[in-house]
Amino acid sequence: MRGRVIRLVLWAAGGVALLAAGCNQLPLGHGPSGTTPSVTASLPGREPPRTPQAATPQPAPVQQGPIQGLDAFLRDLQDLEAGKIQHVRILQLGDSHTAGDAFTARLRALLQERFGDGGRGMMPPGLPFDGVRQREVKIAQTGRWTVENSRTNPNGGPYGVSGFVLRSGARDARISAAPVEPEKFDSAAVDFLRRPGGGSFEVRIDGQLLSEIATAGPLGQAGHIVVPAPSGAKKLEIVAKGPGIGLTGWSLERKDKGVILDSHGVISATIGITSRWDPNMVKRDLDVLRPSLIVLAYGTNEGFAPDIDPTYAKSFAGAVEMLKQLAPRASILVIGPPDGQKIDPACRSKGSDPLACRWTTPLALEAVRNAQREVARGLDIGFWDWSSLMTGPRGIDALVRTNPPLARGDHVHFTLPGYEMAADALFKRLMDDYAAFRDGAPQAARRM
Repeated sequence: MRGRVIRLVLWAAGGVALLAAGCNQLPLGHGPSGTTPSVTASLPGREPPRTPQAATPQPAPVQQGPIQGLDAFLRDLQDLEAGKIQHVRILQLGDSHTAGDAFTARLRALLQERFGDGGRGMMPPGLPFDGVRQREVKIAQTGRWTVENSRTNPNGGPYGVSGFVLRSGARDARISAAPVEPEKFDSAAVDFLRRPGGGSFEVRIDGQLLSEIATAGPLGQAGHIVVPAPSGAKKLEIVAKGPGIGLTGWSLERKDKGVILDSHGVISATIGITSRWDPNMVKRDLDVLRPSLIVLAYGTNEGFAPDIDPTYAKSFAGAVEMLKQLAPRASILVIGPPDGQKIDPACRSKGSDPLACRWTTPLALEAVRNAQREVARGLDIGFWDWSSLMTGPRGIDALVRTNPPLARGDHVHFTLPGYEMAADALFKRLMDDYAAFRDGAPQAARRM
């Protein structure tokens, strides 16, 4: 059996705050482009006309046809099933669709049920934003910590693929991660930054001190340590021995054969956030993770911008090419942004025109989606259109009206069932392509 660990990386962004019913509740201030999403119930005096609520969810027919450019990933899944490798790893990087871990948790569960459970994988360190919650892991944070965010503080960092740095402000500041019962883990990893004269941090598992790591070294140099866990381990704890300890990520893994889906999300992110990450840090992260698939799903924030960026396609292609260079063995899949709608802020005032107070799809959203599709086609990478699950250009409005709702009243975010519906659809597409790959269908015959 080969000892290498194969990683599947999912980039799912778009800059929207995940506000999924029954899961992570992020503050409303984290909408597209950092604005507060307009919610129908908040309109004073009147609501926009509402269509009758459907009895059951009615998603559009799922996008048909195979996805191009996934052979490296599909081959790794085949090797995993054949027992030639131990893990196929998923790293999903994105916006708050990812940060809330609803879509990713569902996809993770489906893949692990099919191929085996390799553990929760890499996460952003601690609690990097208000309302964060991992679906399979309980996170706690005590003591003094400060967060540097690559979107709001580009001069901080240096940043790796998580997009965050968590820094201790005092001795005995702590963070902990415990898989939800009955899950356990067999090893833990911690990613950190070195600095001249840097202090140390302890790695404790179930209260037992297993290692103390010194962080002294060249300024901004990345460090990565893996600590084997005692049998049946249930809780990882990091304890800073002083101020200035910088953490960029941590992970929990199992020795069992299977899939690991790492996920990171930065609220309100766009494709431009990748230019704020340190290339050396990103390369180190990707070298450690060794992805077999990188999935990019930016677009909602760009689509909600007042004007269409004429250089967007070039910027998007540049980010893809950077990742291809840093992870040359990886397949790449783009997730096109789902439908979304906004409402005129003037509708918040009394006396506003009811005919003007209707939800409308931003003009740039389809242009952004089409640009991503063309970049994917030109660079021979995959593209999956999230909006294909919806009923036309006002599809998200239909999902808001279903019973139970599949989208929230802000017409941007989804409920937990809505995110799970999307994850189910992507999983089916990937498994259809995997079945064709195993049957020996040539790549040209499987392309869209």
